Amino acid sequence: MVIDQTAVSFAIRFVHVASMAVLLGGSVLVWMSLANIPRSGTDVRNGLDVAVRYEWLFWAAMGLLIMTGVGNLGVLGRSLPGPETSWGQKLTIKLMLAAILMLGSVLRTILTAVLHADSRRSESGKALAVMRTSYGATVVLSVLVVLMALALAHG
Repeated sequence: MVIDQTAVSFAIRFVHVASMAVLLGGSVLVWMSLANIPRSGTDVRNGLDVAVRYEWLFWAAMGLLIMTGVGNLGVLGRSLPGPETSWGQKLTIKLMLAAILMLGSVLRTILTAVLHADSRRSESGKALAVMRTSYGATVVLSVLVVLMALALAHG
């Protein structure tokens, strides 16, 4: 059996881009849904329920992004420009932003789980503000990673 390397490469890149779409699109939807919730009450709890469900999608997408990203780097490894080049600097920035996104997301996930488990805190306006901020930061960092990816692919 002969495996078409172009098709494999396309499939890996498709999974990478689709995973980022899930990650970014989902975080935008959660952030926007939290932005439309009044400051306290059961609507906050419902927003947290949505956030908890999204966290599972987020980490699945992040896992696929890491696997396909490492796979792409492994395949291209020796032919990639070094970190002293403009392209290499952009790649370094993208990887640093992705690492910050991942570390920040660990904190966001823990925060989401803690607030979801504690119904007293989860229905407060302060919890809602913290959740809005954490998902807003996720959106901003995700957009920055995407912009760096575009710069790598097209510039």
